[in-house]
Amino acid sequence: IGIGSAGMMRRYDDRVRQNQYLGWDDVPLAEIITERTGRPTVVSVDTRALTAGVHWSGPGRGLTDFAVVTIGVGVGLGLVIDDHLHAGTDGLAGMIGHLPVNGNGPLCAAGHRGCVSSFLNSSSITSSVALAHSRSAMTLEEVVELADDGDPAAVHAFDQAGVALGTLIFQVISILGLQHVILTGDGLPALRHLRAPMDRSLRAHLDPHRSPPEIAVFHSDFDEWARGAAVLACQWLLLSSTPPTPRKARS
Repeated sequence: IGIGSAGMMRRYDDRVRQNQYLGWDDVPLAEIITERTGRPTVVSVDTRALTAGVHWSGPGRGLTDFAVVTIGVGVGLGLVIDDHLHAGTDGLAGMIGHLPVNGNGPLCAAGHRGCVSSFLNSSSITSSVALAHSRSAMTLEEVVELADDGDPAAVHAFDQAGVALGTLIFQVISILGLQHVILTGDGLPALRHLRAPMDRSLRAHLDPHRSPPEIAVFHSDFDEWARGAAVLACQWLLLSSTPPTPRKARS
């Protein structure tokens, strides 16, 4: 069984670590699931699992080097380098939420000024627009509708978020030398308002002698994230140096 979760897990982990959305840290989820089902279980970062699925049967199939950037509740990065899913030495590759993109930007929940999360997380976008309308909260769908109608606060929030996204993509492709980026995540409904400032920001940063990256949009519903976790489980079974041992299911 493969499980993708937000957090800071190793490539093949047995527990959920630092999942701020669920308030879980050091939770032995793989052991719990294995005890209940009798099936070996592996846990990894959700974006990494999704990237495994994208590489296996999605728009990354046939590509040897690409990045998956997820936007929405959180911002994530999955990497395939030299035709292999890249997790980093400690499994922490792709933790980009606090990369700085604008030193004059707002503070994120962790107190970082002008980082990716402060501009691109759905909550950052919706809270700024809700404040402008003297409301306690708004959904991303409501903010998109406001931007469709030309609401200045919504248009401004998406413009800033799009610029941050373009800056982030520039940083990723420049450091890693990538030509392919796949955009996905539950924040895609906002892309029609993010795309123009994203492209503008990317063009402004790119070396004039470099071709812009090919950016594909991938609409990933729940099944795609689950499929990615299943692919990761397959890779764990086939590639791990320590094959898992099934346990007796709990009655």
